[in-house]
Amino acid sequence: MDEHACPSPPDTPVLQAVHHGYAGIYSLLRLFSAGLPELQLEFSPEHFMAIYEDFRNRETEIDHAAGEAPEPEFYWIKGNGCWVRVCFEAHEGYYEWRCYTSPSNADRLRAYFAGGD
Repeated sequence: MDEHACPSPPDTPVLQAVHHGYAGIYSLLRLFSAGLPELQLEFSPEHFMAIYEDFRNRETEIDHAAGEAPEPEFYWIKGNGCWVRVCFEAHEGYYEWRCYTSPSNADRLRAYFAGGD
């Protein structure tokens, strides 16, 4: 996993979730590539897919009959005053994503999502 390591927010406990959704992998690619322009996400489709493929490969290597399951994988994307987290979970075709920000930025981003989603 280290070869595809991604950044994570510096202080997660103080961040507030301002929006969330669920989508398939290709919908997420479109969303993060061009669907949220105000967030100015530092998003690399190639890196994102490498993390996703690594997760899927680990999922196939697990002995499901023995009750093993991979831990969820969290992928963080830095934006302008915010962070987006995608949660990959085993056996899921849709993945949850959440946008987090500081308390001082929360109202602005909530308004953004209310008008554009």
